[in-house]
Amino acid sequence: MRQSGIMMSPFFSICIPVYKNTTYLGRLLQSIAEQTCGDYEVVIADDSPNEVVEVFLQTNFSGLPIVYHKNARALGTPANWNKAIDLAEGTWIKLMHDDDWFAHKEVLSRLKDRLQEHQPAMVYTNYRNVALSDLQRTTQKMTGSAARRQFVHRHPEALYARNIIGPPSVTLIHRNLGNRYDERMKWLVDIDFYLQLLPAT
Repeated sequence: MRQSGIMMSPFFSICIPVYKNTTYLGRLLQSIAEQTCGDYEVVIADDSPNEVVEVFLQTNFSGLPIVYHKNARALGTPANWNKAIDLAEGTWIKLMHDDDWFAHKEVLSRLKDRLQEHQPAMVYTNYRNVALSDLQRTTQKMTGSAARRQFVHRHPEALYARNIIGPPSVTLIHRNLGNRYDERMKWLVDIDFYLQLLPAT
């Protein structure tokens, strides 16, 4: 685990804002460790009031290329999202919330292949909503039709009616865009962010 940047810029920066919960974080980090593409860094911006996350990382994931930052004071959301992004050195920024994870081990490899073929500014993928409890595990595949996606690219404000992009965890943003989440917002902060980006894609 490192406290600062690395020598060569990785292809991906997986940026994880965290607050105390190590159970979900462990599942996410395990899914990252299993990726067949190793061209990434994991940037963790820690808002926790104690050292529980730092100790957890040192004990369980010291082998991952982690850039760890402990905030002197809790920033809250979305300021801690921006902090993680600010620390990133990768070409592609992937903000992931700590209760999300990669569905299979080829995700980054396939994304890298496609991104080297094409030169978009922003990428978003299909995903599954997973409801977990002690009694059941249910999933719902979230997709948007090609027609709906084209409409949203022409009329980004339609995202207010239905966010077909999804949460930040399913997006990739090229670092050259330099966009940040509006720290004055809470509930619509992701949509506001996408509205900034869509005209550039």
